[in-house]
Amino acid sequence: IKFMPGGVASNFLNKIEEGGTVPFSGPYGTFTLDPTYTGPLLFIVTGTGLAPIWSILQDLAKRRKKQPVHLLMGVTNERDAFYLEEFAKLGKHYPFTYTLCVEKPSTGYAGAKGFVTEHISSPPLPFNPKEAWAFIVGNPVMVKATQDLLKKRGWAPEQIPRIGTPSS
Repeated sequence: IKFMPGGVASNFLNKIEEGGTVPFSGPYGTFTLDPTYTGPLLFIVTGTGLAPIWSILQDLAKRRKKQPVHLLMGVTNERDAFYLEEFAKLGKHYPFTYTLCVEKPSTGYAGAKGFVTEHISSPPLPFNPKEAWAFIVGNPVMVKATQDLLKKRGWAPEQIPRIGTPSS
């Protein structure tokens, strides 16, 4: 568990003694991909926002879908990145690519640096905005900024069918 200073869950968990009981409920809501959609998909996530997207990625692999998929994932540092080995395997099942964006990379990190929003606004995205759907999940500030950037780049609201934080 990563403790975040000032984080609501971090403060709660930090007060629980080893062996203590933690009340839990959920999950709530739904986060699905329309199975009839066959066009390109762009998933933009930060942190735990990967959770609902991961299940969609696994389902696409299981069903051997041929639609191109690109994941743009933002983390604070390299040690926060997960599923990287699994991402490499997904490309064997369907046209899957991903970009890991590291906000605070270590010296020598050769991948994408900065926030995911920086990788939406300057380099070309892998899909034509008129042909793809985008799903955005994660930090609420990132979600809003990404939605605005995609609209500026020509994405229509109906092409961004799911937007939210992991709890929405």
